[in-house]
Amino acid sequence: MQKKKQLFYLIKSMSKAEKRYFKLFASTTNGENNYLLLFDAIDKQTHFDEQEIRNQFAGHKFIKQLHVTKNYLNQLILKSLRSYHSKTSKAAELKDLQRDVEILLKKELFQQCLQMVEKGLEIAQKFEKWPDMLNLLDTKRTILRNQKGTSAALQELNNITQIEKEILAKLAHISGYWDLASNMFSILSQPEKLINHPLLSSDQATDSFQARMLYNYILQAVLYTKNDLKGAQKGMEKVVFLWEENKHLIYENPGAYLTALNNLVGIALQTKQYAYAEQMIYRIRKVPARFGLKVNNPIAVKAVLHSYNVELEMYRDTKQPDLGIRLIPKVQEYLENPSLVIPKNYALLLYFQFAIFYYIKGRFTETLHFLNKILAGKYGNMREDIQSYAHLLFLIIHFELGNMVLLRYAVESCRRFLKKKRSLQDFEKKLLSAFSKLSTLPKPAYKGQFQKLKRELFEAHSENEKNNILDYINFEDWINQNLSK
Repeated sequence: MQKKKQLFYLIKSMSKAEKRYFKLFASTTNGENNYLLLFDAIDKQTHFDEQEIRNQFAGHKFIKQLHVTKNYLNQLILKSLRSYHSKTSKAAELKDLQRDVEILLKKELFQQCLQMVEKGLEIAQKFEKWPDMLNLLDTKRTILRNQKGTSAALQELNNITQIEKEILAKLAHISGYWDLASNMFSILSQPEKLINHPLLSSDQATDSFQARMLYNYILQAVLYTKNDLKGAQKGMEKVVFLWEENKHLIYENPGAYLTALNNLVGIALQTKQYAYAEQMIYRIRKVPARFGLKVNNPIAVKAVLHSYNVELEMYRDTKQPDLGIRLIPKVQEYLENPSLVIPKNYALLLYFQFAIFYYIKGRFTETLHFLNKILAGKYGNMREDIQSYAHLLFLIIHFELGNMVLLRYAVESCRRFLKKKRSLQDFEKKLLSAFSKLSTLPKPAYKGQFQKLKRELFEAHSENEKNNILDYINFEDWINQNLSK
């Protein structure tokens, strides 16, 4: 990210509520309105253009030192966001409390300071904020030495030292598990190495929620790589149970809880436990309401979108396209809700899902509608696999609709797109060549072209290679349907 654009991206990341709060905050903390003028001007831009800003405010003094004004505005926004989010998490609450403790300590208001420290320690222990707890214990030590003297407070000081040692041991265990979790994919080709690690040989080091959670997460990942899906499912169910047992921690980190549920759904689909998958999908959709997430909260939005995508995948796996098509209007309404910020990668994925369902049912006009949304959208490098298959499906639809002139242009457009992203795969070259010929051949010659394409794509390939070709679109079915016409 360019340094000049950092302020632009910060403003664009703010929600409507955060922007409203900032304007109130800025109007009460700053006499001049230059910062608000600059804020509004940048907020209106779709892409950052500094020259446009300089032209717009050519007569204003602050424009002569725009970099200074931008820097101050950046700091002012962060200050307002700190204030806005001060009560949204226990981590933020503890940071504010520690600032108050520091002020009281400097003023030597020891009794009042100690009360706040005890309150902070209670929160830190409950929510496993171990570094905050260490800081508060150190402050408590300072207060006791000043209030009572070292000799009179010796027992209490020794207690503090003992608690610190216990916390440092917990942090060492957590760090060890994180080290395993971060590096396990580099050693999962030999899962026995991981399973014999001292931290995994028993659960003795799981002396905190985070350690227990990581321990079970790593074990299920090892079982998954050994293709023990039943064991992996049990391991992930333990992770979910741990979260459910500590619901107050879900309020702090709903995203991690949702990830565990999503992993369970993935295993359920892989093992074709569709009823179980449906239960998990229902559970995921209930998370925002259960744990007080606002409808437009990014975590809530992603949870709902992911659950829709998984449900559509389930209907594809079970060959129930009618159920998928019945769900599409509901998902589309959610995607087009103006009060929600929809991540572009989710929009891309879901539009492709819609296109596939309509294609399966032979409703090519609707397929084309959603493909056009993908091809006209500015998705950059997002999900290049999905974009590539969208271009290939676009060719199939124009062939099925008999748009041969358009098909010729579309083949070249598809070729340019694929070559720009990466080197063409062998099956892509063969498909593009076949479409190019189909766009010029008379109908009686189609059969020979499809027979040739079938031989080239499938007869000389292994089962794994075939599965890669059929990853998102069943080209084999499409070829067979055309051969049977």
